[in-house]
Amino acid sequence: MVAVGPRAWDRMTSARGGPRFYFDLRTARQLAQIGQTPWTPPVSIAFGLDAALDIFEATGATAVHERHERYARAIRAAARALGLEVFSRDGAHSPTVVAIRVPDGIDGDVIRASLRTSRGVIVGGGQKELKGKVIRIGTMGDLTQTDILGALGAVEIALLEAGASVHAGTGVQAALKVFLEAEQPAAV
Repeated sequence: MVAVGPRAWDRMTSARGGPRFYFDLRTARQLAQIGQTPWTPPVSIAFGLDAALDIFEATGATAVHERHERYARAIRAAARALGLEVFSRDGAHSPTVVAIRVPDGIDGDVIRASLRTSRGVIVGGGQKELKGKVIRIGTMGDLTQTDILGALGAVEIALLEAGASVHAGTGVQAALKVFLEAEQPAAV
């Protein structure tokens, strides 16, 4: 998806340069006026987006944002309980992704590959100077608390298999505590 403002359209109209084909938004704009697209549209992605927006609307923005924040809080608690450093600072955490430094001597990309091939868990990695040094766990999408706890358990296992000195179960327990506290009724 792309949103283009008036100034950007003006720049595209006056731009001269190399050949364009797939990224020529002027063509897409022209064809959109007659209800067509210049290329085969990603129909399955559009249907998926439509379904996700229906769920978002039914759940409500506040509840969705609170869920993302709760999942991120649980992941950060798990990382800290395992003695791992959360990459972001207090007051600047993202509710949608948590970056965690892997222990020195452990390759984050090896951890990611192990998670994917052995346990079916997909996490992101670092780029440039952080490549192999962090893993990133997302909180958005069709996830449940059980998914988060399972992913954290898989991370613990992968770290242990890679030789990290983490105490098995402490991360999952810390995340579970966050979830259980969030479900307690407020004290009167």
